[in-house]
Amino acid sequence: MTEIKSDKKNIILLQVVDIPEMKQTRKDYNSDVFRVGAKSYEKWAAKQNNVDVFILDELLYPIKDMKITVQRYHAMEILDANGIEYDQVCITDCDAIIHPECPNFFELTDHKYTVTNTFGSMDWVCRSIENWGKYLFDGNQFPFYDYFNGGFQIFNKEHKHIHEKLLKFYWENKEKILWLQDNFHVGGDQPLINYMVYNSGVEKKYLPYEFCMTDLVRSELLRDDMLFAREFKGIYQFNCLPSRDGKALMGDVNYWVNKTYNYLYEKN
Repeated sequence: MTEIKSDKKNIILLQVVDIPEMKQTRKDYNSDVFRVGAKSYEKWAAKQNNVDVFILDELLYPIKDMKITVQRYHAMEILDANGIEYDQVCITDCDAIIHPECPNFFELTDHKYTVTNTFGSMDWVCRSIENWGKYLFDGNQFPFYDYFNGGFQIFNKEHKHIHEKLLKFYWENKEKILWLQDNFHVGGDQPLINYMVYNSGVEKKYLPYEFCMTDLVRSELLRDDMLFAREFKGIYQFNCLPSRDGKALMGDVNYWVNKTYNYLYEKN
């Protein structure tokens, strides 16, 4: 492996935005949890060489026009507009916690478009590919094992054209994309970026599961004894938490983000 060195910073871009209208549709929505997650990234980055955190604290567009997860593909454009020099950029979710001893993932990319495989419901993955392919990409599909999680992506300026194409494609197909998001519920940005990267032909690098630990319940790692945090020094994404009649059965995102942050960063 050839190590690529740069004097420019690597940037983690996080969206820490209070969206009042989200409270009407999500009972567990609490923007304070984003600040807790972001604080874990900031503490982790402070211990690394050449890593900064950039907080985007406002929407670029109303979420009725573009979901917040799609807006993050303006990341390089935003950094350029702010005069921030960078080598690589990571976009990731901030309703998550990073372990203070998580390896520096920027050093593992080989400067390729770097992601992790989606872990969880393969039915959900296959329906994502099938329906977005059917309605937006002329019936074309790609192998399910290529499908990656949109909640952790690392890229550099060589990949800027992919995000520019994605945003252009979004505005040209906005109504159909919003319809797909609202009717099939198989991802806001994830199927779209997967198709864009796959169709671009750029080489991807897949990092292990610990860099985007989704579906912790399905993997039987989410326990009050903090098994996941004791055994994996990674990034914990608290999605797909079980509920019944609107009531969390194992704690909601707010519970697990705060519990994990306190366990890893406040226990001493």
